[in-house]
Amino acid sequence: MLNKILNMLKLDAKIMLRNGFLWVVLGMSLFYVILVRFVIPEELKLTPVEYILDNTTGYQVVEYFSDIDEVEKMEGRFVATREELMEQLEGNGRSLGIVFEDHQVTVIRQGYENNENINLLVASIDEVMKEIGLAERPVYYEYEFLRNRTEIIPLNKYLIPVFLATDVAMLGFFFVAVMMFQEKKEGSIAAYRVSPGGTFTYMLSKILLNTLLSVLFGWILAVFTLGFTFNYLHYTIIIFLVALFISILGLLISLFFKDISEFIYVAMIIFVVLSFPIAAYLYPSLSVPFFRFIPSYPVMFTIREILFTTGKSGILEYSIILLIQITIASILCYKVVDRKLLKNRK
Repeated sequence: MLNKILNMLKLDAKIMLRNGFLWVVLGMSLFYVILVRFVIPEELKLTPVEYILDNTTGYQVVEYFSDIDEVEKMEGRFVATREELMEQLEGNGRSLGIVFEDHQVTVIRQGYENNENINLLVASIDEVMKEIGLAERPVYYEYEFLRNRTEIIPLNKYLIPVFLATDVAMLGFFFVAVMMFQEKKEGSIAAYRVSPGGTFTYMLSKILLNTLLSVLFGWILAVFTLGFTFNYLHYTIIIFLVALFISILGLLISLFFKDISEFIYVAMIIFVVLSFPIAAYLYPSLSVPFFRFIPSYPVMFTIREILFTTGKSGILEYSIILLIQITIASILCYKVVDRKLLKNRK
């Protein structure tokens, strides 16, 4: 049995190398490493840039920012005259002007700003005015948090679970189907039907190789962007289980199509559906119940918890759910492979 599996693995590995699957995985993983480390910023400023004109007596606003050591961050944001302020606003379409005067503040808007952002800005201005003594002191509030506070995850690293959830799914789902369709075209399936190999050997070889490729992708991306700062054992287990499930699913669905040209349209629809939960990941306030039933949803949040430890639970529960899904998909895939693909096997 072991010799049959090893021989099948060798044959499938040759097909992978011949089709350049390994180079595709290496290329994609390095592309995302470059994207995370050098292209995507750690922080994305979506709010407008504020230019400030301080007309208060004694330049109290400038003095306030000096006292709290914020002058360096505000460099280039203070202007000397109203003419200079208007020039800056005309030159930068994503900017606002703030004119501080004794007991009065004027906010100069472009006209298309979000009202929520303006309200936040006004609240910040109000706090500054109170701090420099031009308005009454504010009421102090006490805050409680649902869980221990963790460091803010930089945007570039925050996107790593998204890349993993979508591309691990794409690799396993697509590659295993391509291998099967190529064997159909070359007549390898007909030869395999009269060989000593069985259905289990056929499935295991393809699914295992594709799963290992996905794990390789996940490891390169995580190690070259985060180092070894995460629980690599839990990470490897989750990536392996996710890739295993997706590879089984890819083989199962591809069996219902004649060739890759028919399959590709269904694959694209599945990839689009798998991408829906990205919106919930990037905007946590967005709550769409059916997103939770899409496999990529728990994958992203589980990987995030493993890589960054935000204090949320659910890793064990999701692992158990994955094992149940893998078991069900494996049984279905075995039956379909045996009846549709290897139906004339002797």
